[in-house]
Amino acid sequence: MVIPVVMIVFGIVFLAKGAYLINGLVQQGNHYRRLRFV
Repeated sequence: MVIPVVMIVFGIVFLAKGAYLINGLVQQGNHYRRLRFV
């Protein structure tokens, strides 16, 4: 069974974008929490 390179690249890009969005949301949440507590 041969996996197309396109699917591998698409998977890597999808995971990278997901991690970037999650990281951005977490940083935003921490920023809002700091403003709220301070």
